[in-house]
Amino acid sequence: PVTECDFARLVKIIAVNIPTSETFGASGTFLDNYMLYAVRRIVRIADAAWDASNTECGGYPIVINLSFGKQAGPKWTLGRFPYELKKIKDERETKRRAPLLITMPAGNDNMLQCNAFLEPMPGKTLDMEWRISPEDHSSNFVEVWTENREEFEGLPLEISLIPPGFDTTDASTETRFPVSLGADGKFQQLGEYARIYCDKDGDRYRYVLCVAPTYTSIAGMVTAPAGAWTIKLKNRSLDQIQCQLSVQTDQQVSQG
Repeated sequence: PVTECDFARLVKIIAVNIPTSETFGASGTFLDNYMLYAVRRIVRIADAAWDASNTECGGYPIVINLSFGKQAGPKWTLGRFPYELKKIKDERETKRRAPLLITMPAGNDNMLQCNAFLEPMPGKTLDMEWRISPEDHSSNFVEVWTENREEFEGLPLEISLIPPGFDTTDASTETRFPVSLGADGKFQQLGEYARIYCDKDGDRYRYVLCVAPTYTSIAGMVTAPAGAWTIKLKNRSLDQIQCQLSVQTDQQVSQG
């Protein structure tokens, strides 16, 4: 059996500090970039240590444990983050280095609280509540992803985002908070304190609903009302669409 002394001799730990949330954003907007820097640094340090004390080809086997609570971004291998991780692994295999194993976070309690699926039929609208907390100093975001479909002609969804306190069945409400088709690569203003962005990842569309903070100490800065907002999705395509909605959870911003 491996003793504690054997473990300390055989296994070396490389720790990498990433910047504070003040830098990468309360909802993890830039976290992927810093995590990629961290992975590359670990690999380079481990390989440099091997090359400094060994003449034969190879390297230390590397196990990297990633644990972070980010909800945003694609959840499949087409996403930039897993794609870049695969490039790092493939490069090591090309150089005949020892294996690189990366463990990814599998989820936590936020999976139930922050994700939902809606499947509107053609021409039909489905809606759900999005609760935004009071005295929130950071902006709030929801991503709406469509399923992987090649036959979409144009943008597949019309989206309404209605603040608390308005009758979502009243036609005048729709006039005040107009339906948005989004615009690929652009944004559209929704009311006074919200926007919608739209882009495409492979054959999936992503709509990002953005709402201003509900509290600020900055004079003149617009704030949004807290409470139950309503997200309405209308299917503009000819087939039923599965849509995944994910709230980008945010944490208290820590100072550096």
